[in-house]
Amino acid sequence: MRKAKTPEAGPQDKNDPFFLPAGAEAFKRDIPGADIRFFDTGHFALETHSADIAAAVSVFLDPIAKSIRRIPACVQSSSISSVALKTW
Repeated sequence: MRKAKTPEAGPQDKNDPFFLPAGAEAFKRDIPGADIRFFDTGHFALETHSADIAAAVSVFLDPIAKSIRRIPACVQSSSISSVALKTW
């Protein structure tokens, strides 16, 4: 991951007893450009804060999506759902 040049995002639950903020900070050290955002949630963040996390992911992906001119063949043949492909 340290050699990765792709954009990285990591929504993190700051009150999660299993995935501690220190782990997310370590991830950020390994990938300096990583977008790590802490949400005031517990372990089941998507159940309680799905709209907030989805909005953050959307903001993160927007410039990437705008830079894509076409869907790569490897993505077309993957197991990504047709709904996900339609949003591209």
